[in-house]
Amino acid sequence: MADSIFKKMQEIAIPQYQVKKDSANLVFLKMSFASEYVIDQGTLAALQNRTIQQIDIVYTDFPAGRNFDKLNTNRVKQLLKLLPELSYNQKVTWSLIKQTDCKNYANAVKMFHGVVVHFEDEKLPPTLAAKKKEIEKVKKYVFEGTFKDSVVFKVIERNKKKWKNALIVSDWTGSIYPYSSQIVNWYRLNLKDKLVRHFVFFNDGDDKKDKEKKIGETGGVYFTQTNDISHIIEVMIQALQNGHGGDVPENDIEAILAGIEKYKDIEEVILIADNNSPVRDIRLTPQITKPVRVILCGVENGRINPQYLNIAKFTGGSVHTIEEDIENLANAQIHDILKAGSGIFRVNPKGFFYRVK
Repeated sequence: MADSIFKKMQEIAIPQYQVKKDSANLVFLKMSFASEYVIDQGTLAALQNRTIQQIDIVYTDFPAGRNFDKLNTNRVKQLLKLLPELSYNQKVTWSLIKQTDCKNYANAVKMFHGVVVHFEDEKLPPTLAAKKKEIEKVKKYVFEGTFKDSVVFKVIERNKKKWKNALIVSDWTGSIYPYSSQIVNWYRLNLKDKLVRHFVFFNDGDDKKDKEKKIGETGGVYFTQTNDISHIIEVMIQALQNGHGGDVPENDIEAILAGIEKYKDIEEVILIADNNSPVRDIRLTPQITKPVRVILCGVENGRINPQYLNIAKFTGGSVHTIEEDIENLANAQIHDILKAGSGIFRVNPKGFFYRVK
């Protein structure tokens, strides 16, 4: 993963990088000259629940002309260990900054080396007018079924004879509206089908400030069990009006657990998930008592977020993209290899899938 990121990085040559100590939107992860290890990992706390936009790897071209690819690739690897969500966040841009104004070793060691993380300030909730516009889009999705990417509809059609008595748990944040609306569109056309029993929509906290979001207590979870489509849409609109998502991580597991607790008659969970959003509360997965069928939305270039493979593995469920159904994950043993999407995954000694390539 680090190698592929490094190869795509744009290199920028400057005389010397100036650390902006008064910047509110930057975090500096300092590394020693010629080292890939972060000196003070405590600075990572400032990135909690932040939306990372850009990563700069800063190094010094000394001795001039030497190949520093291995060093900088190792710096990327170290960063991915500290911030694993960067491995599958396609929205982050990466740059390699080469400092050229260096004549000797004493000068080199005094220059900044390491990683500069650019993050976005907390977003203000959308205006009422913007929300009304989104609501109209949702209604259009549900009643007209016009989708550029019909992954949810196609996965349900492929598996509707295998699944039954399911609880739909759907991410209901801005980037996922077109996908989550598809399940309601399908349900509207298949009311007599016995697949779907209940719906849960989650918006990751009802516009709660990111720093106030606690694991398992983030909130913004909405329920409906009616066959009345208009009522389902009312609940969707209520969830939309009360929250918009905020930071990138989502409270998927909290929503699943709340749905299972409320609707005890269901046999399995169908999770409509954003592949590009880390699962905020992944550590709560062992509490899930039903198989979770994960429908992944927003998969780009076949890159699957391994967190969702692990949710399926530890609940006896499965993962589904527009092209494939990835099943029998619970049977994977330590060191087993899995080809999924465009990636290759291995099971580590603790039983978790991680990306190999």
